Amino acid sequence: MIRKPDDSTKGYDTLDAAMQAAQSGDTLILQNQVNVTSTITLKDGVTLDLNGQIGGNNPPVAINSTISPTFQIASGSSATIINSGNLTAISMNASASKVIQNNGTLTLGGNIKVSSTTASMISGGQISGNPIALMPHTRQYISTLKKDITIFHVAKPQNPANGSHTAQQGDTVQFLLDAFVKPTLDIKFYGDKGTLISVPVTEYQNCVWNLSTSPNDGSNIQPQDALENGIYTFTTEVFDYPLTYQVEVSGLTSAPTQIDAIAIEDIDAPVAGQALDHTANVQTEGVSVSSVSWEPQNTGTADYDTAYTVAVTLAPKSNYAFASAVTATINQENATVTNQQDGTITVRFTFPKTDQKTVQLQSNNSRTPFKQQMVHKYKICHYQHK
Repeated sequence: MIRKPDDSTKGYDTLDAAMQAAQSGDTLILQNQVNVTSTITLKDGVTLDLNGQIGGNNPPVAINSTISPTFQIASGSSATIINSGNLTAISMNASASKVIQNNGTLTLGGNIKVSSTTASMISGGQISGNPIALMPHTRQYISTLKKDITIFHVAKPQNPANGSHTAQQGDTVQFLLDAFVKPTLDIKFYGDKGTLISVPVTEYQNCVWNLSTSPNDGSNIQPQDALENGIYTFTTEVFDYPLTYQVEVSGLTSAPTQIDAIAIEDIDAPVAGQALDHTANVQTEGVSVSSVSWEPQNTGTADYDTAYTVAVTLAPKSNYAFASAVTATINQENATVTNQQDGTITVRFTFPKTDQKTVQLQSNNSRTPFKQQMVHKYKICHYQHK
């Protein structure tokens, strides 16, 4: 059967007839076991899918051939042989060992065995000509007797369980790169009966894990970089499968960030007769406002002819601390700073006196007013009647 790129299909009586009708981009899908008695040329751009066919299990192969080569690829042509089912074979029962003559480009998918049942046990030339290419997630295995070549489909390995490391001060990324034991992977492929089998250790080298991201912005992955608490991510690729492995680093304590200067803004200067302002705005990173209070009085409205001192209590946020000689300004004016034992500070600033109060006196003679003068608090000046 031929399947077109648009998924339309058409059946044929023989594999040779289907191959003659196939065009580049088509896939030929076997519907049963095929016996080949004359060489078939795999056309350029065509894919042959063995479709897991094994016939009547005698022999259990998709293609049973008595001609060498069974398939050939012309120079300049590209062809692909895949198997969308369990392991099956292209088996040749002939005195020669050459099953496929590859003069062009041949790509093989997984779970395919290419064998020469009667060829010399030391020949091993089942696929002659140019080197073959393997599809992703596949592995090639040549039998000890060299009478067959098997392309196994490798199952995707599981991402290993995450690791952990309790770090000490001074540990660097170099430890994770070298000393920290990386996980090994159990790589399995689909064996002769479609069951998963572990890849022999001698045929698979442990993968190389590459550090890709660190806890902060992901870039502190150089060997000399200090370790940080958080997740480090390693990546690798096995038989074209991308895998990840993570190590959680903990146990590190970092010194808090020192705050050397603070700018407090938006505190309204006291105005006689108006409520005192109990809000403050601090833009300095790592600082929060705990309270705003006033002296000599903290509530109510401001009195006349009085100098008020604002006291702003500030606290450091997590992983921050005030320097012992921290400085501060209030409304861009220098302020005094008092460090408290609990790690907070109190910032004070005295505003200029509020305005004096003015009064207007009226004479007993309603027709002649007294001359208006400025009056100090609790003291009235003498006035002269004209």
